[in-house]
Amino acid sequence: MKTKPSLAVYNRSFQIRSYELSADQRLTVAMMCNFLQETASNHADALNVGFKECLEQGIFWVLSELSVTILSSMPGLYDTVHVKTWPTGFDRYFAYREFELVTADAAQVATASTKWMLVNIEAKKPTPVPTWLRERLPLPFFKGSKTARYTVQDPVFEKLFRVRFSDLDINLHVNNVKMIEWILESVPDFIKSKHILQRMDLAFRAEARYDQNIVVQSVRKDDSPAIYHHQLSIPQKKQMIATARTEWKY
Repeated sequence: MKTKPSLAVYNRSFQIRSYELSADQRLTVAMMCNFLQETASNHADALNVGFKECLEQGIFWVLSELSVTILSSMPGLYDTVHVKTWPTGFDRYFAYREFELVTADAAQVATASTKWMLVNIEAKKPTPVPTWLRERLPLPFFKGSKTARYTVQDPVFEKLFRVRFSDLDINLHVNNVKMIEWILESVPDFIKSKHILQRMDLAFRAEARYDQNIVVQSVRKDDSPAIYHHQLSIPQKKQMIATARTEWKY
């Protein structure tokens, strides 16, 4: 008899490979985010609310917000990590999902909270969570939360990126993990080389496409040397596509 997939918690394991490491021989934050999203996608497929089912209804999932808290040193080469994920509820436009990343001996490495949105393929606009999807996932209905915004006034650091074809996802938009890489790349070298990322909050606001120029601007918050705010924009369109906040351990 086929076992029904658990709505409560879904688990997946990953063994870390050499190309997933940073210069310090530890798993990169971007690759960790790939692990989280791969596990979420697997769980959605198992629950019959994944890419295939949504595509048949003319909609697709996009990540709207991500908050990651790193609790201990990132694992290294050949280490095995386990990702746990579970959906927690809906509001009218968003689905909410939590994550936990642990080592083989159950030591907690990181936690994450996410908000996901459904977009209508033809209209290219957000669509309310449909009834058929909520019926398949009998979860609490939330009042909803405000979209996070992190302002950057008088940016001190700025980097320019050009969207390559390899930066695109299956929806022909820039992959959100690529944006995470750009944000972390924009952090000053004296921070990245001497300090450890503790927390990252991102709000994705618009899509970016092939061959567009993306500017990442960053500024340190005056009241804390460990906190930076970031914004990604398309200068040709004067359009903001994402904002973020990073916090570093001194």
